[in-house]
Amino acid sequence: MFLLLFSFLAGSGSLVLTVLFLVASQIALCVLWGFLHRQNLNGKAAAAKKPPAGGAFKHCPWCAAELKLGPVEGKKERLHCSCGYINWNNPIPVAVAVIPRSDGSIVLVQRGIAPAIGSWALPGGFVDAFESPEVAAKREAKEETGLDVTIVRLLKVVMTPGRNNMLMFYLAAPCDGVIVPGPESKDAKPYFVDQLPEMPFSTHREIIAECVQLGVLKNSAAS
Repeated sequence: MFLLLFSFLAGSGSLVLTVLFLVASQIALCVLWGFLHRQNLNGKAAAAKKPPAGGAFKHCPWCAAELKLGPVEGKKERLHCSCGYINWNNPIPVAVAVIPRSDGSIVLVQRGIAPAIGSWALPGGFVDAFESPEVAAKREAKEETGLDVTIVRLLKVVMTPGRNNMLMFYLAAPCDGVIVPGPESKDAKPYFVDQLPEMPFSTHREIIAECVQLGVLKNSAAS
């Protein structure tokens, strides 16, 4: 209405400029509306992707109904659904390989994926469906270091601090094969225990210390 009144008052001499002004204004408004609309959609998409607190499900994977938190089968509270689904939230199994060399050093990988990208750790990963932890440790060793290892025994089972992951550390027989970093590793090479790089995972540092006590790993001076 304001623009029409402006056009009327401006007179016919400036009608062309007024029309151009109106067109430019409409284009600017369309561009602004499109920008705000995209921002709104992006915000909704980000909110939809954000997991609920604690990483728990919000809806049943069987029937899509909203899950309810309450005691199940006399145990502590679990998310469950009236259709019979129960989210037990069991620990996630992770197999880790401890690979010594014949000189007493240990093979480490520089991580190429989250968490702790770029840091050094023992080779390992999640156990696949219908896979035994021992087979998973052997597979992860091959994928991340290129080494075909022989698993000797289970060393220890611990929980990851602050996470629902069950770590199973397996000791491999000494392996002096050629190390080839896999697609999920930036690098892979052996280290003596007195020359270890910074390792953020406390459970990995602890198992290495225990292997030193067992005589499996050595310092560089003792090699």
